[in-house]
Amino acid sequence: SMEVDVFFRGKWLEVLGCGMVDPRVLEKAGIDPEEYSGFAAGFGLERFAMVIHGIGDLREFTKNDQRFIQQFPHFYDDGTYRK
Repeated sequence: SMEVDVFFRGKWLEVLGCGMVDPRVLEKAGIDPEEYSGFAAGFGLERFAMVIHGIGDLREFTKNDQRFIQQFPHFYDDGTYRK
């Protein structure tokens, strides 16, 4: 596996993690690991948001807690940004 880190506002942040898919995962998906291999990657841009907004727990982004979401009224469901 590999990751890409950047130094942002005094902190090292992982912004990209990647690596080879375990052959057992391919098997469970019905893919023959003797014939195919897999590579997975994911960006961690939410870590910048954590630093910018002082968010202490990454899991806050996945809870769908309206109290948390309403702290950011300038972001809308349609993807637009308004001040």
